[in-house]
Amino acid sequence: MKDVASVALFLVPVLLFTGLLAWYFSLVQTRRRRMLEVAGWLEAGLAGRGRVLGTRWVGPSDLFASLDLDGHRLYSASAHARLGGHGLSDRITLRCDLDCAPRFAAEILSKRWSLLPTDAPPGIYDQASTQNFRLGVYVVASGQHAVSNYRELARSLLNSQPLHVQQLTLSPESPHLELSLDLDFACPPPPVPVFRLLQRLAGSVPQHSR
Repeated sequence: MKDVASVALFLVPVLLFTGLLAWYFSLVQTRRRRMLEVAGWLEAGLAGRGRVLGTRWVGPSDLFASLDLDGHRLYSASAHARLGGHGLSDRITLRCDLDCAPRFAAEILSKRWSLLPTDAPPGIYDQASTQNFRLGVYVVASGQHAVSNYRELARSLLNSQPLHVQQLTLSPESPHLELSLDLDFACPPPPVPVFRLLQRLAGSVPQHSR
């Protein structure tokens, strides 16, 4: 009986340690797969426009990639991917500096609201019955002149793109431009329109910042 107890006392820690190792290596493989998904999406969008210089994890679900976009009026470029889970969307934010910095700081938002009953249970956002409505594009800036200019920019660029743009932030300070999109890296949209939009913004933002 003592031998059985001794073997059990020995096996339990070994099994726990083995299970922990298996979980750790599974997590490493998942993170590596997701990193390759993000890097592959970026490289496909940058084909002929630049390249991915490197990627690194900056948090449990946050991946940072430095980008080379020299020669396209976009400098010090980077991508920050926040990988969602439990029904949450992935999000990518592209940041860069421009030849000519915006004169006014502004946020251009494209908001979506969900219509839910008052007694909605937790997790209803994951259900197909949730009704979503896109409210339109809004500009938050310090002056009315800037608001008018950037509203025109939003209408001419963001609404013409087949993208789920969530936010465009413009600043006189570096980074001059931040573009955030919600997507799913497991089945992402074509990346080329995203980088084409960046290039159009590089030429348009200075004109609308006067």
